[in-house]
Amino acid sequence: MMARDMHNTLDGHLQQQRHRPADAGEFAFFGGYSGQHRENDGDSGAYNDGDATAHSLTLGIGYQLTGNWQTGVLFSAANDRQQPSSHYDYRLRGNMVALWSQLTLFNQGWINADVHYADLDFDDIERRVTLGPATRTEQGNTGGKLLGLRVQTGWDIPLGSYVTTGPMVSYALDYGHVGGYREQGDSSTAMRFYQQDNHSQIGSVGWRIDTRRWPVNPWAQVSYNHQFGDSDLPVTAGLNSTRTAFSRTVAGPDKNWLDVAVGANVPLGQSISAFAAASTVGGASDYHEVTWNVGINATF
Repeated sequence: MMARDMHNTLDGHLQQQRHRPADAGEFAFFGGYSGQHRENDGDSGAYNDGDATAHSLTLGIGYQLTGNWQTGVLFSAANDRQQPSSHYDYRLRGNMVALWSQLTLFNQGWINADVHYADLDFDDIERRVTLGPATRTEQGNTGGKLLGLRVQTGWDIPLGSYVTTGPMVSYALDYGHVGGYREQGDSSTAMRFYQQDNHSQIGSVGWRIDTRRWPVNPWAQVSYNHQFGDSDLPVTAGLNSTRTAFSRTVAGPDKNWLDVAVGANVPLGQSISAFAAASTVGGASDYHEVTWNVGINATF
């Protein structure tokens, strides 16, 4: 979720640069807020009947190496309280850095790429256990890492002076690690959880339509996404009061889904622009998701 929030703000800036490119030697500054809300459709016995809301702030700077090539660095931070299940919730604090670059080709084609790394803290993890009329709350803390990359490319076909449309393709790869931890206390329900490692490979193909040279320039995009490889996650845990452990496999989300996004770019002068967007997921059977972002960039 944090990587997607960062990408939504970065994409807003990159789209602005494609339609209003800077001159070689100029700097571009941008920043924005991104968020998303996910509601799970599982039952309480499967531990996926809750929801999660993420918020991120992103700041970045780019440098125009040539008339059609910009590169830069950004920083993104999140501080959320999430409840993916009615049985547990936690606080996620994370800091992410990314290096990115975008190259435009023949005034119609474009390709961008980024590599990103995040350091994560999972604090105040609370797991609730019902024992007859009583409810116990077990607590713990741990940390994690995220390392990933993404590549996007597309081609803009002009439809007159004010509208372009065309295909786009992207590929994203992320590796995540969550450290093991022991819940506090030594009650009969306190547990220990072993480290978890997983990776995500998502390919996407879609179609965009953009407008330009208007006071407000709306755009829309539809993309089909596929998760490659096995998305199931093995989890190993045990009671603190015993030496034994057990493992189970948690099913991953749907492997195919649609993203529908709409947004707008608003020039605020010769060198300053604002952008905003919202999107939703379609075709996923186990969750519903909505994202949003607003931001601003300036070229000097």
